[in-house]
Amino acid sequence: MTGVQTCALPIYDPNHLHQSLDQGVIYYPGSSLPEEEGKVIILGHSAPSGWPNINYDRVFSKIINLQNGDKIELTFKHHLYPYRVIDKHIFTKSEEEEFLAQGTQQKLLVLSTCYPPGKDLKRFVIIALLEE
Repeated sequence: MTGVQTCALPIYDPNHLHQSLDQGVIYYPGSSLPEEEGKVIILGHSAPSGWPNINYDRVFSKIINLQNGDKIELTFKHHLYPYRVIDKHIFTKSEEEEFLAQGTQQKLLVLSTCYPPGKDLKRFVIIALLEE
């Protein structure tokens, strides 16, 4: 497992996608809430090494380093939800759309960002399972 890293991020509604990504990360419309079955999906920017530190352009740049078993904590409505990374994928945009649309009976957290960092070619996705 990698070292523990803490990052407090504002989560925005996706009505103004690109403006919201400049202010934090985005809760994917229609995705589940942490206490529900399904996928809590959060989108954020990533940027390559050496990229200027502007707004939240680098917010998900290090998620590529997460490994299976690493812990992610999400705070929602003053309640802490602990997740463990169970998988990671590099998807084409259409593959990601298919994956996000698939239902599940598990309580998952999905973090998604552009791949490679700073490019809008593919998507890097972390999948974590809620520890109950």
